[in-house]
Amino acid sequence: MIRTCFYILIFSLAMSGCNNADTGKNSGQNGGNAGQVVSDTAGEGSSPEEALFKEIQAIAKRDFRNATWGMPRSEVVLTEADDPTSGDDSAVIYSRNVAGMNAIIGYLFEDDRLVKAKYMFRPQHSDFNQYITDYKNLKAALEKKYGKAHKQRDIWSNDLYTNIPAEWGKAVSLGYLTYLSYWSIKKTEITLMLGGENEKIDLWLEYKSKASAKK
Repeated sequence: MIRTCFYILIFSLAMSGCNNADTGKNSGQNGGNAGQVVSDTAGEGSSPEEALFKEIQAIAKRDFRNATWGMPRSEVVLTEADDPTSGDDSAVIYSRNVAGMNAIIGYLFEDDRLVKAKYMFRPQHSDFNQYITDYKNLKAALEKKYGKAHKQRDIWSNDLYTNIPAEWGKAVSLGYLTYLSYWSIKKTEITLMLGGENEKIDLWLEYKSKASAKK
C-alpha cells in the first residue's frame, strides 16, 4: 500500500478538525461556512463523467485550481470561496463535493510556499468494484485533458484474486492491488492512485510542483 507523508498529514488534520491558523479572510465574507461540505459548481447539471472532466479543467486553471506553485499560504486561502475546514502552517484542507463524491482538498506548504496539492475522494460504496469504476472515470477525465498517462501500473502484492476480476475491488481493499497513473506536464507532476488496506480504500489525485521535487 502506497501512502505519502502528505496523505497522512492531510488526513490527520481532517480527522482532528483543528482550525488553529488565521486564514486571512473576514469570517463574515462567507457566512461562517468553514467545515461545511461545499459543492464545486463545475459539477452542477452534468453527468458524473462530464462533471469530472469539468473538475479537471477547473484544477488546471493555474497550477492547481486558482493557485500557483510558490504562492504563500495567505494568498492560497483567498483563492477558495470559504474558510479551510482545518489547517496549520504547513497545510490547509477544504471539504468539497465533486461529481457526487465527497472529497477533501489539501494544500501543502514548505517555507510558506505552495509545493503540493491533493484531492482525496471519499465515496461510499458497498460494492468495492465501484471504487475501481471511480478510478477509471477519473483517469479518463485526466486523459481527456492531458492525453494518455505517461506511466500506469496495476501493482499486485498478492496474487490471490488476479484471475477473478469480480474480486478485484476486494483485492484493492485488502492492499493486494494498487492502481497508479502518472502524468508529467509543464511545471507539474500528477499522480492518480487507488489503493487500500484493512478493507478501507483510498482514492486520491495529487498535483506536485516539479521545482520542489528537484530540491
